[in-house]
Amino acid sequence: MTDSIIPFQRRGGVPPDAVFALKGEARQLRADALAQGRQLSHAAALEELALSKGFRTWNALNAHASQAGAASQRPQVFPWQQLDQPLPELPLQFVKPHELRRSESITELMRWARQMEFISTKVAPDDRPESMELIGNRVPYVLEQSRSRWPDGLFHLCDRGYDAFKGIALTGEQIHSLGLPEWNDEFGQHGGNDSFTLLGDDWRYTRKEDMLKRMARLLASIALVVNSTPATA
Repeated sequence: MTDSIIPFQRRGGVPPDAVFALKGEARQLRADALAQGRQLSHAAALEELALSKGFRTWNALNAHASQAGAASQRPQVFPWQQLDQPLPELPLQFVKPHELRRSESITELMRWARQMEFISTKVAPDDRPESMELIGNRVPYVLEQSRSRWPDGLFHLCDRGYDAFKGIALTGEQIHSLGLPEWNDEFGQHGGNDSFTLLGDDWRYTRKEDMLKRMARLLASIALVVNSTPATA
């Protein structure tokens, strides 16, 4: 099992080029443990620090911090923030029989994205809530992690009745890379640990063009990520 499918936790406290600082935090953990009469090796302190920051192992945290140090200093821009970019399209590809239901779910996700994009620019503001209602079919409502339902530890896309869309599931790493914690903080209504809102009722019927565009790009980015992930038989 990899670090990418552990239950999601906000990966805070890891600034760019921070490996040296992280090792300093580990040394402080050892000193604190010693003050409490507890012996803690350097390796154990590194592992304990990694867990406290939402990573399964020190190696995973170390890799993340190293990558952050090599990346641009500019704040990360997520697909749902890039309103000046056209809505992406799914690439044409051959669908194998065991991938058919997953492909149908991905296509439905993109249908919602395209419809919201159309409504945002082609429909008068006062008519947009009614137009959203006319999209029909199941609402892509929330990404939910429930080990009692899905032992794989992934975040599964569910409708408003919490019934899952076949084949639409993200790892914790994908949740992070798509900016879903930031989305949930700003526009969501779920806890943001094991549930992430996609189209909440507070925003699904909005008249705001920019918000409809954001939701369209959010769904499209999820569809593209799932589409590029190899399907299991």
